[in-house]
Amino acid sequence: FSACSSLTSITIPDSVKSIGVSAFYNCSSLTSIIMPDSVTSIGDSAFYRCSSLTDVYYGGSEDDWDEIKIGSGNDYLLNANMIFGKTGNSSVRGKIIECHYGSGTITAVIELEKILEDCRVVLGVYDENNSLIAITSGSATTTDGGIALSVSADESYKNGYVKVFFLDGFDSLNPLGNAKKSEIL
Repeated sequence: FSACSSLTSITIPDSVKSIGVSAFYNCSSLTSIIMPDSVTSIGDSAFYRCSSLTDVYYGGSEDDWDEIKIGSGNDYLLNANMIFGKTGNSSVRGKIIECHYGSGTITAVIELEKILEDCRVVLGVYDENNSLIAITSGSATTTDGGIALSVSADESYKNGYVKVFFLDGFDSLNPLGNAKKSEIL
């Protein structure tokens, strides 16, 4: 696939254990990769000059990813947004744009930057000792640009922080993106 400028996405089969040297070299339109956890090594410059690469959907965990031997010249791969535990192109990417305490509630406003399937958005409130002290959730659909979630709280909650999780529902609770953390203002 080297220098294949029309390639925009690639799904690497489960049978692949190694991605060779310069395999996707200069695939300048490549934006996303779906990679199974069977991959154990990535050769030098396999994703060199893949300047459009933004998302890598990796089937394993972050710890599994850290075990992969990745050669030099793969900066675009290493700087892409990593979605762990998924090998399908279903993800949510969002950010907490506001989180505040007022009138007995904590409210977090979450901007959904990328949502490819309907999902459950869960807001967890943690105290300064990293213990979960409150939780609430809401639904988000592919047409939503954002969601605001509120949970009842007392003033002591202000010393903690919130995390937002994106899940595929309450039946399987599979993460669809990385959790986001924010201080409470």
